Amino acid sequence: MIPLLRRPVVGLAIAFVIGTGWGLGHPPPVGLLFVAAALLTLFGGFAIRRQAPFPAPPGTGFDTAGSAALLAAVALAGWLNAGLRGPDPARPLPDLAAGQGLNVELIGVVDDTPVCVSNRFGKLQWSFPIAIESWRAVAGRAQNWRASDGTIAARLPVTVANIRAYNYGERRHWFGNLRAAPPRLANGGQTRLYLTIFPRYEQALADGAGNPLVAACLRVRAYAQRELARGIEDFPETRAILDSLLLGYRSVMPNDLYQEFARTGTLHIFAISGSHVVELAAVLVFALTALRLPRRTWVLTLGPALGLYVVMTGLQPSAVRAWVMASVFWLAPVARRRPDAYAATALSAVIILAVDPTDLANIGFVLSYVCVLGLVYLSPIFLAPLRGWAGADPLQPPPEGGWRAWTQAAARWLALILAADAAAWLVSAPLTAWYFGLFSPIALIGNLIVVPLSGVIILNGCLSLFFGAILPPLAIVFNHANLALVTAMIQSTHWLESIPGGWWNVPPPPFWAMLGYYVLLLALGAQRAWRPADLKRSPDGVF
Repeated sequence: MIPLLRRPVVGLAIAFVIGTGWGLGHPPPVGLLFVAAALLTLFGGFAIRRQAPFPAPPGTGFDTAGSAALLAAVALAGWLNAGLRGPDPARPLPDLAAGQGLNVELIGVVDDTPVCVSNRFGKLQWSFPIAIESWRAVAGRAQNWRASDGTIAARLPVTVANIRAYNYGERRHWFGNLRAAPPRLANGGQTRLYLTIFPRYEQALADGAGNPLVAACLRVRAYAQRELARGIEDFPETRAILDSLLLGYRSVMPNDLYQEFARTGTLHIFAISGSHVVELAAVLVFALTALRLPRRTWVLTLGPALGLYVVMTGLQPSAVRAWVMASVFWLAPVARRRPDAYAATALSAVIILAVDPTDLANIGFVLSYVCVLGLVYLSPIFLAPLRGWAGADPLQPPPEGGWRAWTQAAARWLALILAADAAAWLVSAPLTAWYFGLFSPIALIGNLIVVPLSGVIILNGCLSLFFGAILPPLAIVFNHANLALVTAMIQSTHWLESIPGGWWNVPPPPFWAMLGYYVLLLALGAQRAWRPADLKRSPDGVF
């Protein structure tokens, strides 16, 4: 038997996720759940503290009875949280069948910065989300107003009258045609609503209805968008890639280019995630090192700065996950704990679902966590056989420098990229088929090309903003470098997408097949994921 490193937060997170998933589909009996969770917590704490009635063997962590009670209490807490913070059935969105349209009046708030995009007919339109406060149908006889707390995607044709975009936080009275898109698994199996606004009938009601912190972050994002376009204003496709890759403006990317990245399995680079957080943190660390600030104080700067970036780019689940994980890693030494990827991932999931339980049905949330767990769990398996090829010859003296040291460093980097690429593709391929109906074996090659390129583009963008704030002409230098890099990435994607058999449209696999597939992956890494050596380095466990 291999002793498991104690990671109680992982078990608690699994229980919370299960309770949240159950709560999204089953309204909770609030009073009963609250009392049951409190009693189970008291019993669990007492049983673990007193090591009774079933004493646990040394080194195995929680006592059996106490841990079972605490896990049940956390699952009930997830159910209770999902019921209290999930969608309110008394404040519904219009219920429309796919393809059905309905003329409506509604009052709502602009929930993000509007972006100007081109529709399928080549005409410009504003695209932005609206947080609805109330609505009513106006087909035939007008109905009564109904309260709502949902969000819909709005489209507004660009005219001379509205050439200036709306501001985030504007409350307005709109009139338009509400239409339902076909339900997609990628949208949690729910129908998405689109509102085409009739410009002549809209009316401004108030300003400043949004969150002041979000408004400030969006102003910074607008500034960053202008700086990243400095010197490359005549290259709209490159600007769209940069805006999407660095600032989270997914809707500005041309649809044909979007489909090419999706088919080649490289669309994930446009989700603000760990790579963005790590590279922005590297630039901030460079600045903190230049200012000679002590390392113990870095977390006070890095945590809030990266948090503002996550808010600025739209609070995507993958970005929130990366930010929370990074913060946990930096705070671990302060709490006298060794940083641990599993514990940090579990804690970030609990925090995200506690704030918004409906994220559990979000494709970004699911793919982000499956991929990061796959990387942590499976990468060591694929890296082990590559270490001999990429490592130094034990019979040779270690190189002091020169081409041998550079060659070994490059080989280790390539081995790490290959292992991460294989792990990420294995865990994400079934979900890509399930959500998008795509199977893309070409992604194994595409990610080896596109991911490093996107990393350099992100770093160049960070440097453009950093040095451009000091001396604006310097931003042009980095932006022109990004122009060449983005062109290379687009051409690589064109080539990959055109390879015969590189991708296929497939029906969603059955659930039992996906479950069996992931059980096999778990069994594949079971002997390497939990190492007894960890217990020796950290006898107290982590988190």
